[in-house]
Amino acid sequence: LQYIFSTNDEIHVIDRLGNYVSPYPLHLSGKDIRHLSIVDYDRSKRYRFLIAERNGKLWMYDKSGNNLEGWTPADAGAALLVPPEHHRIKGKDFILAIRKDGLVHLYNRRGGMIKNFPVDIQGTPMGDYFLEMGSDIASTFFVLVTRDGFRVRINPEGKMQSRETLLRAYVGSQFGLISDRSAKSYLLTQHDRRQLTVSDASGRRIFANDYINPGD
Repeated sequence: LQYIFSTNDEIHVIDRLGNYVSPYPLHLSGKDIRHLSIVDYDRSKRYRFLIAERNGKLWMYDKSGNNLEGWTPADAGAALLVPPEHHRIKGKDFILAIRKDGLVHLYNRRGGMIKNFPVDIQGTPMGDYFLEMGSDIASTFFVLVTRDGFRVRINPEGKMQSRETLLRAYVGSQFGLISDRSAKSYLLTQHDRRQLTVSDASGRRIFANDYINPGD
């Protein structure tokens, strides 16, 4: 059992007793780390550590602290919404990086951009994203929700399958997506200054609560 965490310009790995695992801490001079992800391509425990800086630069290191080819860096060009993540879809490896401005980047395991990416979802994504697995790569989708109420589905081939308008209760409502920790489903949120509504993925209301919110 080991623990990994990052500070502004370092990656730290310690054991269960709090002792550092060699060669950590790994000092990354000049870095401005904002996200840290662990990648295990084939569940072999040959871990890779993927970091994203505030400016969208992506770096990947092996357990020995070596910066891996292709990630020197890969550059998404702007701040990310959530930590970049690895997904294995029908035997192929993908690294997803979603910018806060709605530009979606998809990389192969060597840091190369997948054909037809980046994709602009034409809105500001809010919350998490959800991987909707299909029978093949073409029918598998990354699902995102924009603040102004569009549910967007993009497949790993760079095709925007749909851009669906969500049912809006009030003018000015803001939407978001919350992914279930089991990765089996997700929730939709809708809120304004008077009410918070939480629905399942089909749009069925789970609950709605009124409140008064003078600020954001």
